[in-house]
Amino acid sequence: MKVPDLVNLISERASLPVEQTKPMVEVFFRSIKSALKEHRRTELRGFGAFEVRDREPALRMNPKTGEKVHVGQRRKVVFKPSRLLVGRLRGGA
Repeated sequence: MKVPDLVNLISERASLPVEQTKPMVEVFFRSIKSALKEHRRTELRGFGAFEVRDREPALRMNPKTGEKVHVGQRRKVVFKPSRLLVGRLRGGA
């Protein structure tokens, strides 16, 4: 699902015009992005949590050439689904 699809879905279910729904959805995503930039964990109860993890520098191999390449420290966004979401995806309540 893409953002415009989400905006339309929320608009329909909340009986709101798209013009009112779109800014709310944009603020929602901007808030999550802002928190992640500040290394703050964002938890949506019943859905899951987003957090940023630092990855240490490492020596990797280029699969095409076999050459060893040094990869510097980097950050990675991780999503962990809640137990409730996982249960629903597996057919639970």
